[in-house]
Amino acid sequence: MPHGSGRQLPADAPPVQAPLATATSSKAPLRPAYKQHTAVDDLAGVVVDVEIVTGEEHDTGRVNERLDAIEVTLGVTPGRITADTIYGVGRVFAALEDRQIEAVIPPLRSPRAKGAQGFPSERFKYDPQNNVARCPAKKRLTPRNSTKSGKWYRADRHDCARCPLKAQCLPRGTPSRRVHIVTNHAATAGGSKARTARPRRSTDLPGPSAGESKT
Repeated sequence: MPHGSGRQLPADAPPVQAPLATATSSKAPLRPAYKQHTAVDDLAGVVVDVEIVTGEEHDTGRVNERLDAIEVTLGVTPGRITADTIYGVGRVFAALEDRQIEAVIPPLRSPRAKGAQGFPSERFKYDPQNNVARCPAKKRLTPRNSTKSGKWYRADRHDCARCPLKAQCLPRGTPSRRVHIVTNHAATAGGSKARTARPRRSTDLPGPSAGESKT
């Protein structure tokens, strides 16, 4: 209701919803929400970019657009970007790598399924030059079927049969080990190595804050 208008909404009128607020299941109970993305120059303590997005949009959905906006505001490309773990995915690391921006972001690890057996995928190394993965015993896993987020690699069953790490690595009942390598794996690995150094000056992307719509 506009301030001072004197008009009253009918008791059965639907609530007025903020344009960017959409129902999200990230909180209980289900309610309309939005997200605020903020970028800060950590040395000057100055906010250099803010955007409000719908609550159902993925946290990393507009990384390239926000990087463009930050560069326009600063007049230069930031040398480093620090961010929360939610940004530690391949497409974010790849976007920063394309712009030659150092990423200081903890990589987001996929949770292991309950009861999962064998070494986690982080123990396997990806060799993009030869398009193979290598297991902890340094044996080759060759590419098989592709997925939306990467590709599966499988080891030779003969290598697995005589491997001294077989009991630790090979899930029970399978003749050879396979592992899923995500797209932009190399960029993600590079971001993981860089995260240990705190830069002297960087642009910080805190995790998006969520808010409820007001009626």
